[in-house]
Formats: sequence, structure tokens, C-alpha cells
Amino acid sequence: DKLAKLKLQSGVIILREAYSGYVPLGVFNVRENIKYAMNGEYKEFESLKDSLVYCGTKLKIPISKYVKQSNLLKELLHSKQTTLDSFFKKSPDLQQ
Repeated sequence: DKLAKLKLQSGVIILREAYSGYVPLGVFNVRENIKYAMNGEYKEFESLKDSLVYCGTKLKIPISKYVKQSNLLKELLHSKQTTLDSFFKKSPDLQQ
């Protein structure tokens, strides 16, 4: 809601823990926690790897388990982001 009001977009990867003594309770729980997080202070990181190292200090389950189980995290950690500009430069048939 807040990003929409600011006419901004963002992406997020949510790491949820479930272990003996704590089981997350559905999408409502995620939505409320995201709203709470959007109203608080935030941290900026130079890279996804830096952000995962930080998250590892806050989680009970080792961050390596998340990376091992997540195809998305593995792909993002081992690839470089491509801008549209660089994509079109690499593809002469798509240039105008």
C-alpha cells in the first residue's frame, strides 16, 4: 500500500522459519509483518550476499539451509543482474 501511494515498486524475498515451538500462520501474518516493516527503519546492503549474511545473524535456522533449498536464491547469488540497455546492446537484432 505504501509503495503504491509513492508510485514505487519493489521486490522482496521473505525468509520464514518454522521449527518446534513456532509455526507461521498464513498470508495474513506475512502481510501484517510487511506493513510493520515498511513503517520502520530499514537497512541497505551492497549486495544480496551482504543482506543474507545479515539475515543469518537474526535467524535460528542457518542461512545456508535457505540457499541450499531455494532455486531463486541460488540463481540470484550466481548471476549478475542485466539491465535492459545492456540486454539490447548484446542483441543486435533487437536494436532499433
